[in-house]
Amino acid sequence: FYLLQGNELLAIDAITKAVRWQNMEAPRDGAIVCDGETVAVVSPSSQLVIKYDCRDGKRLGEEPFTDFRLWASTDTSVLMYRDLPEGKRELILRNPISGETLLEHTFEGLSENVRVLG
Repeated sequence: FYLLQGNELLAIDAITKAVRWQNMEAPRDGAIVCDGETVAVVSPSSQLVIKYDCRDGKRLGEEPFTDFRLWASTDTSVLMYRDLPEGKRELILRNPISGETLLEHTFEGLSENVRVLG
């Protein structure tokens, strides 16, 4: 499993509890997702999705993560949202490693009395 601690991303063996690898240049916060080949940290504060090789922790690259707020995550996906004009809110479930959007919905007619995710 993977753990984000400070600016350190750790891969930990769940059976032996030994640290398999560590990367000291990870974002300070974010959601961790993995597809079995790549580990990604989705960090709203740094506004980046940073990808690492899950075998050795080598940084593979980064992509921007802007405009959206992170709501939740699963093992492979993040649920994110953003406010749109005219009282609308867009909700997206996306795999940040592949970039595939799995679900997309726009809520309309939001107000102080009608709220979604916040």
